[in-house]
Amino acid sequence: LALFSDGVPEAQNTGGDEFGEDRLLDLVRAKQSLPAASIVAETFKEIDAFAGDAPQFDDITMLVVKRLT
Repeated sequence: LALFSDGVPEAQNTGGDEFGEDRLLDLVRAKQSLPAASIVAETFKEIDAFAGDAPQFDDITMLVVKRLT
């Protein structure tokens, strides 16, 4: 389960392009085998790389919960 504020997919780069929900979903799916905390860390790392020098204009909050088997 991945919960996030609107600031995650709406994070923008210097060209005004948004990170987007599709990119976020692809990223979370690709990292789903990692521990929850690592999924969050990897997502924030990707957002930072995407945004580059663009200023952050909204909160970026994410919570990932995984079921243990």
